[in-house]
Amino acid sequence: MAREVFYVTESVSGSDWGLGIVVSHVVRLRSSYIRLTRSDAHLDSLMKDFESAIRDLRTDLSEGRIKTCMQKQVNLLEALGRACPGVTDKELGGICNQVGAWPHSAVKASLGSLYGFTSDYPGIRHGGSPAGAIRGIDMRDLIAISILLAGFTPYLSHQLDAETIFHR
Repeated sequence: MAREVFYVTESVSGSDWGLGIVVSHVVRLRSSYIRLTRSDAHLDSLMKDFESAIRDLRTDLSEGRIKTCMQKQVNLLEALGRACPGVTDKELGGICNQVGAWPHSAVKASLGSLYGFTSDYPGIRHGGSPAGAIRGIDMRDLIAISILLAGFTPYLSHQLDAETIFHR
C-alpha cells in the first residue's frame, strides 16, 4: 500500500509565520522519518503498523483504536532508540537513560514521562492502573501525544540530521 504524503500548501505570512515554520518542520521531520524507516526492514514494518493504525481511525475513532496508535508509535520509537550507539535497553524508559543526546535532564524526563503515561494508562502498552486514568482517551490526546513523541525522534536516532530537516 502506498504511503500517504501530506503537503503544506497555504502561504504563511504575518502573525501566522511562526506557526507555519513549525508546521513545515513537522512535515520535514515526517519525511525524514519515513526515509529512515524505509532503509531498514524492521523499522519499515513498525512504521507500516503505525500508519495502518492511524488509517484505521478513519472508520473507527474508538478509544481502543486511539490507544493502538499510541502503542504502535512507542514501538517505533523504541526500535529507533535501540539502534543508537551504546543503547542496550529494549524499552523506551531505559533507552532514554542510555541515549546521550539530551541537552538537559528535563528534556529526557519529558520523554520518560510520556513513556510512563503510555505504560501506566490502562490498555495502551500494558494493563495499566485504572486509578491513574482521569478520563478516557480521545482524539485530542492522540494528536498531542503523537506530535510530542515524533518531536523526540531526533534524540532517538543518530541517523536523522536536525540541521538538514531544518534547512531542507
